[in-house]
Amino acid sequence: MRQDFGPNIQMAFVVPDLDAAVRHWVEVQGVGPFHVMRHCQVSNAIYHGTQPVEVDFGVAIAQMGSVQVELIQQYCDTPSAYRDVYARGEGGFHHTCVVVPDLEAALAHYAAQGAPVSIRGDFGAVRWAYVDTRAQFGCMTELVGEHPDIRAFFKIIADSAVDWDGTDPVRLL
Repeated sequence: MRQDFGPNIQMAFVVPDLDAAVRHWVEVQGVGPFHVMRHCQVSNAIYHGTQPVEVDFGVAIAQMGSVQVELIQQYCDTPSAYRDVYARGEGGFHHTCVVVPDLEAALAHYAAQGAPVSIRGDFGAVRWAYVDTRAQFGCMTELVGEHPDIRAFFKIIADSAVDWDGTDPVRLL
């Protein structure tokens, strides 16, 4: 049965150095501005279904056409969806992202396809999970539960890229 969870809105990369990766994307690809959050505060994070975790990581997000570019640096060695794919100092493509109307239904769908949850949690009022779809697609899939807060955040990122002239390439959140 076909499931339509909406369009892929993001391509995300784990990077060993967030600042260097932002500079690279700005200088080489002309992407920006990047909205940077260091030491993100995630609550209720559960790793592999049973293990509560606290993962220290930072992100930088920019709009590139109709798709976001997310760069992620994990600062600690705590088990996580990032460390499931890359060891400290390594990096590369990690996940795509889809905003779904019903997170639990989407998770059940992926579980039925043999794709377990790597980690899930809350970012403020927004619920999210990384599903391990590496066997199916070669990368993780991030599912974000539909919520006005996430749509407002994504709109800020998209709006900042419209007519961006290259100035102020890093904006701290």
